[in-house]
Amino acid sequence: MALAAIMIGGGAVACGEAQPQPIAARLRPYWEPALEVATGSLDVLRALSINSNAFARGSLSTDQFLLSVEAQWPSISALSQLVIPLGPAPDDQETHTALVAVVDALVEIGPTVRGYRETEQPERLMHLVTLQQRVREQLGAFIEGIGPGLAQDGLRARLEAIGESTIEAWRVRKRAVLVGPYQDEAAARASLAHIVDDLRLSPTNPGWVEVARFADPAAADAAAGEWLLRGVQVRVEDVIDLTFNVTTHRAPERQSWRELLWLERLDFDPTHLAASELGEQVVAVARSGKVASFGADGGLRWTRDMRMPLARVSMQRHGELLAVHGFDVQLLNLAGNQVWPSPFRPDNQLLEQALFDDEGTRLVVRSTNASGVGRVFAFNRQGQVWGPTKSYISAASVDLDKRSGSVAVGSSNRGENQVVLIRPDGNLQQRFGVDGDILQVIFTQEGDQVITLTSAGLQVFEAESANIRTQLRFPATAAARAPRDDILILAGEAGVGSFTLDGTEVWFTPRVRARAVYPMNDYVAALVDDMTITVIRSDGAVLGDATTLAAIRGVAVAPGLNRLFAVSAERQLQAWQLPPVAIPPQG
Repeated sequence: MALAAIMIGGGAVACGEAQPQPIAARLRPYWEPALEVATGSLDVLRALSINSNAFARGSLSTDQFLLSVEAQWPSISALSQLVIPLGPAPDDQETHTALVAVVDALVEIGPTVRGYRETEQPERLMHLVTLQQRVREQLGAFIEGIGPGLAQDGLRARLEAIGESTIEAWRVRKRAVLVGPYQDEAAARASLAHIVDDLRLSPTNPGWVEVARFADPAAADAAAGEWLLRGVQVRVEDVIDLTFNVTTHRAPERQSWRELLWLERLDFDPTHLAASELGEQVVAVARSGKVASFGADGGLRWTRDMRMPLARVSMQRHGELLAVHGFDVQLLNLAGNQVWPSPFRPDNQLLEQALFDDEGTRLVVRSTNASGVGRVFAFNRQGQVWGPTKSYISAASVDLDKRSGSVAVGSSNRGENQVVLIRPDGNLQQRFGVDGDILQVIFTQEGDQVITLTSAGLQVFEAESANIRTQLRFPATAAARAPRDDILILAGEAGVGSFTLDGTEVWFTPRVRARAVYPMNDYVAALVDDMTITVIRSDGAVLGDATTLAAIRGVAVAPGLNRLFAVSAERQLQAWQLPPVAIPPQG
């Protein structure tokens, strides 16, 4: 087997960073644009390096890796346009030659990627890593050639911040499972889109779609058998693949909050995500019943197969208890072991919400159906305590007072909109009408007031007397309470705003139109579209966007750490660490 050991940098994409302003004694007409090319090349190398390391470690699939490389092409093209009109520096031919070699190596990345997509020759993937090494070496030569000064110091620091690692790549023989044949890619998608995520026709087996590769021939045969049971034609072919080993010599220095704190690849399609207050436990679930738990550093802690369909996961504040639920609900402890001998099915409807009290002694769940009509049930660690709620209560939203154990149920039934308060023992405590169809109900921290978000706006009621305290006609479709106080975060088409309980505006950001909001101690994460989470500081200033390469399936936050998590359709779990609030927004 052939072995390639290649030194590359390791880091993450620096997005929205303020560019350093190196000053050289000889700026114009050559050195100013030359330094601009060098700085831009460092940014591209940083992006390529982190993605190469993630690919070699298995966090990125081959297609995701190629997409991440292709995403750098506009930057590479701009650099080539900058370097073309530059003639050799009158006093430094060798340094100019090194700069041209940097851009030439970057430009060669484009045809290398295209060549791999056409042939799937593993040598072309290895060549991508070799090109990055060439870029790094020539950048080093350019930096040394410009001589001592602020320009050299700044560029050298940026190069060292990328880090350094060794990737060893071996060619290995694997067995590929292909299904087909199909007339074209459209026909393949029509047949397989609900089964295969990243679908494309194989360039080496025309008309066939490669669905998996296996090092173990028996595993390939078993997978082929499953496809045969679906009534699909299957082929199993020998292919040459690569296996990698990555050794980090110098870890990259994170230079922006947008650079991932960590990234982990899942072996299932995630549907939802939850995190504990301090990020000690982050849990993703799949519709198939798979559950995976990760620690604060992104390391996999445990996996489980619940053997029941799952839609969501909910977590006790410190991660000590989990409720994984679909049509059934099952409690798991911190180690992933089942608390109940078997799952509960309160009724035959999907369980939309599950809420723990702070101590993990009480769990409240709300079911729903296609009409949005649901019921509410309460459990402790032994099983069901009360429920279902009465037939006149059509549960659209539910909240649990974490201290007293009382439950607030928002009910919209045949034009009758009301909030029903239920005592911990299941008996009626209070009920009162509200204006508009109910979207959300939220207890205040002390549990003495109930916040209702309706189609008519926001209303705050005293829990004991049912007297209305505040009315706010903000056109919101989602609301959340800050983790440490009763500041409200409202989101809708008008933007994202922060308000006190008496309706006083704290801040308002009209440019951010969010579907959901996730407050942290010093930030608010706002899901604005399928692949973008906008982060807003506690003073209303927009910090920037966290983005994914595929549709986001779940968002979670560790409020006490100001840490943000997302799972997406590309089977990736990503974590971002937001900066201390003293650091100003980064454009």
